[in-house]
Amino acid sequence: MTTSAHIHASASFYQRMMGYADEYGAHVLLHKSDGSAIAQSMIIRQFLKFLWQQHAITNLQQVTVSMANSQFYAKYKQMNDSIISSTEMKNILKSFFTFVHLNHAVRSAKLMKGFEQRAKSD
Repeated sequence: MTTSAHIHASASFYQRMMGYADEYGAHVLLHKSDGSAIAQSMIIRQFLKFLWQQHAITNLQQVTVSMANSQFYAKYKQMNDSIISSTEMKNILKSFFTFVHLNHAVRSAKLMKGFEQRAKSD
């Protein structure tokens, strides 16, 4: 059963992560072309919206590798005409979570380890 406290915590986490996504988008603009930076920012925003709407996540430790890789990628393919590879998607998400860790000291060791393991198997 979802309580109002859980909904509030989920909305608060979502808003905080969207703030991080704004910072990440500005950071990516320094290193990528405008088109690539905008595309990556949109993917991050879609991912965060997916987490909030589908899973009501309240902290980063609740994000699983499956949510970040297979579940979101399947949803992304349904929502978008232009498809990127699952490897590229993983790299974008990993880059965002690395940025969040380096700039805000927020990290999920399990999630990052999952990204590393998936990268080795691809």
